[in-house]
Amino acid sequence: MLVKSVRPQPCARWCVRSVAAMLTMFVVVGASGCGGDAGQSASADNSGNAGASTTKAVPPLHVALPAVISDPTIYIADRQGYFDDEKVKVTYDDAAGSNVGNLLISGRADVATLGVTGPLVLVETSKGTKPVTILFGSSSGGYGGALVGGENVKTLDQFKHMSKCKIASLPQATAAYGWAQIYFKQVNPNCDLLVVPDPPSQAAALAAGRADAAVGSPLSFQQVVADGKAHFLVDTRDAALTEKYAGKTFIESVYFTTPKVLQEKKESLRRFIKAWLKARDFYLGHSDDEVVKVLTGAPAYKQTPPEALKGVVNTYRSYLEVGDRTKGYISPAYWNYTLSQIQKYFGIKGFSASDPALAYDKIVDTSLLEEVQGPPPDGN
Repeated sequence: MLVKSVRPQPCARWCVRSVAAMLTMFVVVGASGCGGDAGQSASADNSGNAGASTTKAVPPLHVALPAVISDPTIYIADRQGYFDDEKVKVTYDDAAGSNVGNLLISGRADVATLGVTGPLVLVETSKGTKPVTILFGSSSGGYGGALVGGENVKTLDQFKHMSKCKIASLPQATAAYGWAQIYFKQVNPNCDLLVVPDPPSQAAALAAGRADAAVGSPLSFQQVVADGKAHFLVDTRDAALTEKYAGKTFIESVYFTTPKVLQEKKESLRRFIKAWLKARDFYLGHSDDEVVKVLTGAPAYKQTPPEALKGVVNTYRSYLEVGDRTKGYISPAYWNYTLSQIQKYFGIKGFSASDPALAYDKIVDTSLLEEVQGPPPDGN
């Protein structure tokens, strides 16, 4: 089912101050070298899972993603025809950046994916209303937390002992910003933050020597590392390193909607989840080469060379596998643990894991996931 592309409208900067601004630390933002057209159409099958039969079409969904690498799974759903099989039309803005929250709250998007603190900041700025509902968890494991050194900073020990340094980070509404705080606290407190607007600017700052290190998705630095202008110091594709700096894995990326959309388009959301799960299973059940073959035809990756696309697939697989351990379910205990880890490791001034507005029953509802996939696994 081909759907006319919809480009994102010009975004007013999604900027919030104080505590609310800091809460967006785990938003996943895109990488350089993976460009594609914003507003692609996706139309994805999960007929092997439980759920009501899909005999007729339902209202369409528009999905907001920060960037094309935020979740390659959605493109598998499109290319494999899973949305078509579920008879749900799906379009998306896949270069929305930090405007994802605005698109959802304004009604220009029905579903969004961000790091878990994305929904948290929307709650913090909602002035007592219930702006969002988290539907399921997608990936985890430190996707936005890789630390790379510049051309002359080749080891973590070298970086650790620098008396003066600069870390290139994305703005506050990014995972990179949050992980930079972790590295300030645990690796080198002598660093200053150099905030740049996007991953290519981070790579450029490293290559030009304006920054000694940078933080973000490993994919953001793929080319600059290959060119010898940067070196991985902490590669969060290694789950052990993620746990070393941020503790035991907790929820990182989520899909969420608004209560209004959940009420008005519940069946559409159920079918979307069903199709996405099928795409996740395809991703994790096939080799990188097989996944690349599917994604090669996606408009989002039309400018991405096959080897670079394989790097995208391999890198994201690491984080999707960690997220798959819980099959997307978020139990009350897991939710509370996530909030406690955010409070413990990020030291966000004024943030409280016990804030009633962030309580599980106020913000999380995985009932549609359970309808499609069955009850949660033991221990979730």
